[in-house]
Amino acid sequence: MKKCILFCCSFVLLIVASCSGHKDNDGDNGTYTPPPAGNTVAADSVKIADDPNNFTYKVTIKAGTNSAAYGVYDVIAEWGPNTAASQFTMPRGGEKLKPLIKKGTAPYTYIIGFHYGNDKKTFYDYYQVSGNKGMIEAKYLKAYSFK
Repeated sequence: MKKCILFCCSFVLLIVASCSGHKDNDGDNGTYTPPPAGNTVAADSVKIADDPNNFTYKVTIKAGTNSAAYGVYDVIAEWGPNTAASQFTMPRGGEKLKPLIKKGTAPYTYIIGFHYGNDKKTFYDYYQVSGNKGMIEAKYLKAYSFK
């Protein structure tokens, strides 16, 4: 019973903490036009350390097939010859925000996020793609909503 209450409290706290306090979008929303479906929006790669084959780990964000206008993007992650595909949707009300990619703090981790409004310094973490010994994982990090 205590574990259930602790879990519920933690879940509510996580939701409250991850929601954006922004109510007005005074910049990027509406100014970014996604490229045609299948075109690359952002990409980054890193050489896999100690790999005898000189493989690289690469993450690419592409405009989703017929969906980028609605904020849906394809993610292709490659660990050497291993490839994984995923898809994410930009937050509600933020469909016109441009997805950006940066290296995470953990090795072989990339964070997909965005800038909001006129603030070009704050990077809002949104989606994570990680690789480790050929295994690739993708997951949402936070939830945002814009009106």
